[in-house]
Amino acid sequence: MVYKVLFLCVHNAGRSQMASALFNVLVANKGLRFISDSAGTGPIDQIHPNVVSVMNEIGINISDSIPKIVTQSDYDSADKLITMGCDIDQDECPLHLRNDIDDWGIDDPKGLSIELTRNIRDQIHTKVDELINDILD
Repeated sequence: MVYKVLFLCVHNAGRSQMASALFNVLVANKGLRFISDSAGTGPIDQIHPNVVSVMNEIGINISDSIPKIVTQSDYDSADKLITMGCDIDQDECPLHLRNDIDDWGIDDPKGLSIELTRNIRDQIHTKVDELINDILD
């Protein structure tokens, strides 16, 4: 069985895309049978350009990823659900259809400088590392 994590945010154009890409690369490098996906409650047309840039800086290309809407099937198939900033985006936060959702409280990189977007990427990287270790424990 493969352990699945679903990363959720509003637009699926920044935080959740970075988290899913980082998670999938890190678990593949460790040879783990984990996978992740990302989605949003109100996806927009494309990933924020600054997000694509900062991920390219660390060798992860997400330029072909397309923001998508979360479905009930996404919720049902996930072993773990992570929202990226419901304490920040309370009015637009993904619906809590399950009680076992963790929120990471990470700022939305939309419209932020490349430096601030790098900081967000690094915060997400740290949280993803911690998540993988928690799953393994």
